[in-house]
Amino acid sequence: MAPDSAFVHLSIGLVLAADGRHAAAEAALRLALELDPADAEAITALAEAIAAWGRVEDAAELPALAARTDPRDASVHESIVRYVRGAASGWRSGR
Repeated sequence: MAPDSAFVHLSIGLVLAADGRHAAAEAALRLALELDPADAEAITALAEAIAAWGRVEDAAELPALAARTDPRDASVHESIVRYVRGAASGWRSGR
């Protein structure tokens, strides 16, 4: 594994999040962002992982940051919609 690869840590974070391992996913995604702070996909994945873990307020600023980072990325805007809907419904798993 490439310890200095943001993509590798992003991929690990996505797999961990999909497996419901939100704390581990958060750690991997934060490392991905340390390596590449402008990665909108990592920012949105981190927001979703944190919110799914029940810490909606902690994730509140991340979707807007992702949109500012890559305003043309449709997946960023889809993630913002998922975040807002999830936050409004108490962020239940299994969106």
